[in-house]
Formats: sequence, C-alpha cells, structure tokens
Amino acid sequence: MNNIEICNLALGRIGVEEISRMDEASQPARICTRYFDFTRQNVLRRFPWTFATKRVQLALLNETAPDYKYVYQYPSDALAVRLMYNDSFVGLPKENYFRIMSSTGGRKIYSNIPNAHIEYTADIKDSEVFDSQFVEAFSWKLAAEMAFALTGNMNLATNAIQAYNAYFTEAAGEDAAEENQEEAVQDRLVNARWEGC
Repeated sequence: MNNIEICNLALGRIGVEEISRMDEASQPARICTRYFDFTRQNVLRRFPWTFATKRVQLALLNETAPDYKYVYQYPSDALAVRLMYNDSFVGLPKENYFRIMSSTGGRKIYSNIPNAHIEYTADIKDSEVFDSQFVEAFSWKLAAEMAFALTGNMNLATNAIQAYNAYFTEAAGEDAAEENQEEAVQDRLVNARWEGC
C-alpha cells in the first residue's frame, strides 16, 4: 500500500473525497501532506513494531561527559531506542543505563556501556513495508489528525481517535505475538497504551 492509498483510507473514514496525488491542488491533498509524516512517526514511535526494528553498533564520539564514560552518536533514522547492549551481555544491566540528550551536532547517547549496540525503532518511510494492521491503525490516526481541518467536525476527530486506539491495541498485540521472548506480551501492551497517543 502506498502513501496515497493510506491517505485515501484516512479521508474515507471522515467522509472526504479521495485524492489522486499528494501534490495536487486540493485542500485534502495539502492537509494529508501536512499531517502524513508527523502522524507516521508518532505511530511508529509509540510501539516497537517488528517491521521497523533495527540493530546497529553505535558510533563512538571523541567527547567526554561528567557522568558518563562514553558518548555515542544517535542514529539519524532512529525514532526510539528500545535496548542497549554490547558484546559481553544482552540487555541493560540494572546498575547501568543510558541517557539521550541534544547538544552541538545533534542528539547523542550517553552511557557507561563500552562498544554499545542498540535496538531501535527506525523512521521507516517506505509504506510498502508497513504491516497491514499498522496501516489500519495509522490511517485512523491520520483521519483523526485531519478531521477537524477538513470538516470542522470535532466529533469526527473524537470518533477517529477512539477507533485508532482500538486498532492500535489490536495491531500492537498481533505484532508482539510474533516475537518469542521472555518479556510478557501483556506488559508491552500495557506500556504502549499509556504512552502518548
């Protein structure tokens, strides 16, 4: 499914006429273009979707910090860091942690973990790789974001956000069920539900 098809799913949910191109001279196309990437990133960041999960070794920077031994470059395509580890262990030990801060040169990751790797949710822009249930939830969130601007009807926006929350929970549950790990799926869903919409 491509970006235009996702936009048209969202527009259809609020009773607005479909578009043919993202750059066409129509209000629905302009509004969809305005909200599409913001909403996509929002829904991606909210849960560790399997299709958007990446692992990389972090680039060590030649910098120092008062409370940390190492300063790493935050990956340019990362939306949310989920796990840090190195060659000696997997997972983050309780006596250690990382912190993400912005400074000169962009966002950086501060930690006491040497040779750090991370698992993170990437800013996936190719809609062709989106999971179908993610698309269902994303299109409802996009509908909620666009509803008032296109129709002036706040009830449509409210109904769309309620549908989004329901479809998001279902999609996240199905996505989490595909993984075989020790962490309980229920815990991941509870955490996801209480993060920002």
